[in-house]
Amino acid sequence: MSAWASATTAAPALARAGLAAALVLGAGGGARVALSRMPEGPPADAERARVREVIDGDTLVLDGGEHLRILGVDTPETRHPELDGPQALGPEASARLKHLVEGREVRLEREAQDRDHYGRLLRHVWLGRRLIAEQLLEEGLAWRLVLPPNTGHAERLARAEARARAAGRGLWGLPRPTPLPIFGRPGAAP
Repeated sequence: MSAWASATTAAPALARAGLAAALVLGAGGGARVALSRMPEGPPADAERARVREVIDGDTLVLDGGEHLRILGVDTPETRHPELDGPQALGPEASARLKHLVEGREVRLEREAQDRDHYGRLLRHVWLGRRLIAEQLLEEGLAWRLVLPPNTGHAERLARAEARARAAGRGLWGLPRPTPLPIFGRPGAAP
């Protein structure tokens, strides 16, 4: 059996195992199959929903009018009644989320708590195999916010935030607005 045939017939089983197969052509025309880890996607039981509107960087409105708060992140405010205007990078976080999900079908992963004290759905949001909270953290447009009992993906989200901090991306590249440790950067003086 050729390497191509091996890769294509094994692909479904590899995907179930979280592996990707790639046909690699070597010097002299030889072929081999290379395996790499695929990012995990949403669980099989994740609900499908279409995003009608993005309210801000961490809140959506689904078709049907249901409001949803994305789990695992907190983004700078754009429309908070106690603020005179948007916080730094609030409009950018909102615009990025809009670009990613508005008008698209997403998958919604449930956690232990179904709703917050405002009545909004609490869900992890997936676009394809991409966890949206992780994307916002990686780009420095959000802070990690994991509140028990909704602790799914906590380590994954912490790693994404750490990468953004280390690279000084987004929020982590701004001047430190307060001595609170959340705004600290590794190696920076308090």
